[in-house]
Amino acid sequence: MIKDGATISRNIEQAYKNGKYIVNYKTVYQPFYSVNAGYYALPVYKANSNMTLAGRYFHMTAKEVNNLIGKELLAEL
Repeated sequence: MIKDGATISRNIEQAYKNGKYIVNYKTVYQPFYSVNAGYYALPVYKANSNMTLAGRYFHMTAKEVNNLIGKELLAEL
């Protein structure tokens, strides 16, 4: 699980509101919101090879992520 912290912002709230997944180095995260936990993201796919540069986070639609991983795996949020 990832959350926005004081030093690193992954803009999980923005991804959740825009209906996008969060993609980093080898993992795709789906954003969620709960009253108790706030905005957070859980991993939904882990790749064997690098998808982005280490330490970078990108917001992508399901179609963009599916093209990146080469599978029709994720549905639009």
